[in-house]
Amino acid sequence: MMALDTLILEIKQLPLTTRLALVEIIAESVRQELAATTEAPELVMGMLGPEGSVPTDQELKEDYINYLDDKYK
Repeated sequence: MMALDTLILEIKQLPLTTRLALVEIIAESVRQELAATTEAPELVMGMLGPEGSVPTDQELKEDYINYLDDKYK
């Protein structure tokens, strides 16, 4: 594999259209790699449920009020 400095010099000597095509190829490669790494958490989202029942909105509201009450005593 070429050293990075040599590669950069070679790229700078390419015609503009070729460099633009190279930029597009690199950008697509990065997009694909990022999509592959961020896809896994989305696949498992929601697969794990909470233990027991989910608290109701009213229970959450009361818990939050109690939390604030304790915090500011």
